Amino acid sequence: DDPQRVKTFVGNVVWRLDNVSRGPGQPLAVGIRAEIDLPDAKLKAVMIIQKNTDETLPASHTIELRFTPAEGGAVPGIAQIQTPQMRREDTASGDPLMGVPAPILRNFFLVGLTRGDAAVSRNVDLMRNRGWFDVPMLLTDQRIAKITFEKGSAGERIINEAFDAWK
Repeated sequence: DDPQRVKTFVGNVVWRLDNVSRGPGQPLAVGIRAEIDLPDAKLKAVMIIQKNTDETLPASHTIELRFTPAEGGAVPGIAQIQTPQMRREDTASGDPLMGVPAPILRNFFLVGLTRGDAAVSRNVDLMRNRGWFDVPMLLTDQRIAKITFEKGSAGERIINEAFDAWK
């Protein structure tokens, strides 16, 4: 009820290596899938990371973020996101991945990670070696929020397997 007080919701994340579609007529490819559930906030989200093979898209990898807020939940909808940040457990904020977020549909965003050896090396290093993802957001009611989720051992294994497969 107090707009100055931070509300925290606890949930879970399930990681898996997945076969993802790269588009019509394209073969399936390896992708990283994280399914996030914040039951008390009545919010679910899915993050899919994949290597970009579309030469017309200037990105090394893409991160797809789909949010599903339930009616009457704490989150009415997501208007905008910032580039995901990777952080260590013992720090309050992380380092943003190098990339550009873009809205696709309501509550659905695509982040194109920057191409180029230095940017790719930095982004891959952050995703492999940092334990937490933070995604700063602007909600549709103009409140600011951040969804934070841990890789844990399962996420770390899956991220490493995927990046090894994409070499």
